[in-house]
Amino acid sequence: MSHYLVTGATGGSTSGATAPNRLEINDFVKQEDQFSLYIQALQYIYSSKSQDDIDSFFQIGGIHGLPYVPWDGAGNKPVDTDAWEGYCTHGSVLFPTFHRPYVLLIEQAIQAAAVDIAATYIVDRARYQDAALNLRQPYWDWARNPVPPPEVISLDEVTIVNPSGEKISVPNPLRRYTFHPIDPSFPEPYQSWSTTLRHPLSDDANASDNVPELKATLRSAGPQLKTKTYNLLTRVHTWPAFSNHTPDDGGSTSNSLEGIHDSVHVDVGGNGQMSDPSVAGFDPIFFMHHAQVDRLLSLWSALNPRVWITDGPSGDGTWTIPPDTVVGKDTDLTPFWNTQSSYWISANVTDTRFHDWQCHKRCLFAPVKIASTVRNNEQKEFWEWTARVQVKKYEIGGSFKVLFFLGSVPSDPKEWATDPHFVGAFHGFVNSSAERCANCRRQQDVVLEGFVHLNEGIANISNLNSFDPIVVEPYLKENFHWRVQKVSGEVVNLDAATSLEVVVVATRLELPPGEIFPRLKTDRWYTMHVFNTQLTPSAALLFAIKESVTAILNRKENHARRECNYCSGCKKQAHATKFPTMNDKILEDTNDPGLPTTIVPHTADFDGSSFGDRSSRSKLGGWKGLSRHALRWGIETHGIAPTSEEERTDTRMWQMFTVWFSAILNLTGMSTGALGPIFFSLDFRECIIVLVVADIICCLVPAYFVVFGPKLGTRTMVQSRFSFGYYGAMLISTLNVFSQIGWLIINSIVGGQVLAAVSTKLNDTTGIVIIVLISFVLSFCGYKTLHWYETYIWLPSVVLFIALLGVGGNQLVAQIPILISSTPAAAAGMLIAYGTTAGASDLTWCSFAADYGIYHESTTPTWKIFSWAYAGIFTSAFIGHIIGAAFASAAPAIPSWETGLGDGEDFGRFLVAILEPIGNFGKFLVVLGALTVTAPCAITMYSFGVSLMSISPMFAKVPRYIYSLICTAIVIPIAIVGATHFFTAFEDVLNLIGYWATSYASIVLCEHFLFRKNDFARYSVVDWNTSSNLPLGVAAILAFLCSFAVIVPSMNQPWYTGPIANAGTGDIGLITGFFASGLLYMVFRAVEVKFSARRRNG
Repeated sequence: MSHYLVTGATGGSTSGATAPNRLEINDFVKQEDQFSLYIQALQYIYSSKSQDDIDSFFQIGGIHGLPYVPWDGAGNKPVDTDAWEGYCTHGSVLFPTFHRPYVLLIEQAIQAAAVDIAATYIVDRARYQDAALNLRQPYWDWARNPVPPPEVISLDEVTIVNPSGEKISVPNPLRRYTFHPIDPSFPEPYQSWSTTLRHPLSDDANASDNVPELKATLRSAGPQLKTKTYNLLTRVHTWPAFSNHTPDDGGSTSNSLEGIHDSVHVDVGGNGQMSDPSVAGFDPIFFMHHAQVDRLLSLWSALNPRVWITDGPSGDGTWTIPPDTVVGKDTDLTPFWNTQSSYWISANVTDTRFHDWQCHKRCLFAPVKIASTVRNNEQKEFWEWTARVQVKKYEIGGSFKVLFFLGSVPSDPKEWATDPHFVGAFHGFVNSSAERCANCRRQQDVVLEGFVHLNEGIANISNLNSFDPIVVEPYLKENFHWRVQKVSGEVVNLDAATSLEVVVVATRLELPPGEIFPRLKTDRWYTMHVFNTQLTPSAALLFAIKESVTAILNRKENHARRECNYCSGCKKQAHATKFPTMNDKILEDTNDPGLPTTIVPHTADFDGSSFGDRSSRSKLGGWKGLSRHALRWGIETHGIAPTSEEERTDTRMWQMFTVWFSAILNLTGMSTGALGPIFFSLDFRECIIVLVVADIICCLVPAYFVVFGPKLGTRTMVQSRFSFGYYGAMLISTLNVFSQIGWLIINSIVGGQVLAAVSTKLNDTTGIVIIVLISFVLSFCGYKTLHWYETYIWLPSVVLFIALLGVGGNQLVAQIPILISSTPAAAAGMLIAYGTTAGASDLTWCSFAADYGIYHESTTPTWKIFSWAYAGIFTSAFIGHIIGAAFASAAPAIPSWETGLGDGEDFGRFLVAILEPIGNFGKFLVVLGALTVTAPCAITMYSFGVSLMSISPMFAKVPRYIYSLICTAIVIPIAIVGATHFFTAFEDVLNLIGYWATSYASIVLCEHFLFRKNDFARYSVVDWNTSSNLPLGVAAILAFLCSFAVIVPSMNQPWYTGPIANAGTGDIGLITGFFASGLLYMVFRAVEVKFSARRRNG
């Protein structure tokens, strides 16, 4: 009998690596050729092959568990009919090594199908044949990206390129596997389901996935997965503790690889197949998950190069391995044949000739914000809090969770996993048919062990000022709670879980000078505080003694700063062969440059210097202490660091409409429109023509800038570093700060004048102060408060505009045609100047447009983000401009309106005059309209803070909300002075801002579309604060400055008219600046790229 040899995928090459890379799934779906082949190959092994074929997906998936039949002659019958009858080795030291050839097997089958498919391509055959040779199984890095891309969990169809070269939509094989037929060995509910399901809504035959619940569960689990993965890689140094979930933590209070693996299975599956070991292998996401598990084995091995499998118990046993026997490096990894006469064994699966990993400096460190309390090589110490869980594997009856909370627990169990007080969970990945499993009954005393890390929850939820046990222990005794829940959602009474033991451990760690990984405190060994547990006092004491002894025996030193001897991709670059220095880590992972963060991964609002220091129990001082109090009050404390993928989860993309619709649809927009008749002497028809062209075109730019927020998580001024460089962006940030001050002055004058116009008790000064103070409160609170406010504040503006049209509409209809016919045609220069002014009012938003999407879902398609933003910006701008132009055009023919408008310096009295026929109700509407000016003021004041922080690391040390206070102090006195010359100042400010903003926008867009190919993946956002990895910025600065050589001659301002503008063109500075800067940047940047090719973003 000839056996199917597991060789893995073969062929292909990657520069600098021993074999082609396995790609992370978020990167893989962007590889059009490989993704197209992968999808077609999956479809082939799904349905074109019989479920009886040895290399069909069903047969390969069935190796893990059901249908409990031999695969390729590896044991004709189970070695022990009372044992676990799948081949997979759970609860055993073989767990990591068994799944390595398993992933190689599916990779081999997929590539074989892909090679055949590539040969059928008519278009670009050579390209697709090369892609097939390089095709490897993608992995899902759930430690960095807890929610997979839509192609994996939500799309029923995906787009691929078929052999004819056509882009077509096909059923998505990553979404589900369809059984053909359902195997009779499957128990209920799987016997009723024709496909695999994730978080099914019921056990019925017509059940479907609950994708929103799946996403919410994975997002909620993300932070704990990061911390668990980090601790696994940096704190576990023995094979038994690393390999499996049985009780042997090696004194590390860290989860095993299998324990973390279990949590992903349970969170992905819900009550579906992924949560049950007997059928999990049939879910298409299974092999992405296990490719990640295999990756972590490789990374851990690189960190612990002298450690490999040691002998241990076989646990539940398998089809070929009896339970309760000893297994080790020479145990056969059945059913995977290495030769025609022998199986793979753990001793020879260290071979990496089959694949390499997409690995770089961050591959070992991405899951965590390491403690950055070390400064100038000072030795620091801190406490780490962990809940250790032990429970009998089969006591609950199927897979389950133990969920932990700090604070109140919701009464509805459906809310547990996403509640703000939820801090993490322990997961049991258990056969759902345990009651029918003789081995389960025989192994009823088998215990699972895992850990839930509490530091992040304590930091985010409590009001504590330290991690010192004296501070934390009383808090946990009062607030620490847990619940047990089956994957079906059924709540398990704690009294029924008699074996469940929860112990809280406080570990004293140190971060020695020059090292990047914390380790156990050498003079304390392992200091613990045990409490709030279901253990008896004597059992708790015994546990503490046992863990202390274990820690001493297993203590390892000098695990940091080893060379990565696995990843050949890292070896390409000399600087990547050693771990980054602590200073490098500070720059990569702190929320703000210069602000210390605490151990794994906490908020930036705790001062690590006081943690674990018994002599420092006073409240935190300085900005950090203030930030901690601000966080308690619900004030946003995030600075300018980009938000991570896990933080960008807000799916309310309609907020990209409301935030801009509210900010622009107000009296300021109406004032802009009114400039046409008042300042440029245009009639209404001319205003319409100009505004249609100007608004349609100019609103495109800020709308696209909005996209950068969700896609990159960067503030607008931080994003500018990817074109202007680290230092060049300081100039842009400085200009933006002054521009925002100018906008705030203009907006506050509009609002203040309108408020003063409706009351004899108010003057312009008082009105300005009211507007600015309201804006201050909103911007002080931050992002979420602003979005909440902008969701509703457009309503008063709409009511006011409707009232204006209702009251004054008849007069507009009667007077405007007469005025048009009697007004001579305006000179082309005036038309262009008005268009420039209106366009400037649109374009100026681009300098902070991305700031209001940094917490919104990054996987949202670009066109959808852009469409929401453009709809909000254009509709509000055009409506406000047109209404302002209409009423200002008619004012000369209506005495009361003309009197109200006066010389154009007091817009408030103009509105009161229009609404005079409806009396006090009209004044009330005007007041509401005045208050809507706080919408643009608040977001401008907010962005003033983050722009100022972007100028210098020194400025970044000051919390954003403090700058709202500073801004308020600047704006109020200047606005009061400027209120007497409003429209003159208004027009000047708009144009001056517009000149530089236009050139800036052109350069950023050129960089994005031409040099980064409209691909957000080309931005290495992690380098946002590392000047050496950013572009030089010389090209952008030169293009920006040189563009003024054509802007200045094209300007037409009261204080200066350039020769080009004087020739009759009018003010075309914005137009010439946009094109000149873009063209110059293309030339300069091409040269710069050649001289900075080694820069990651250069």
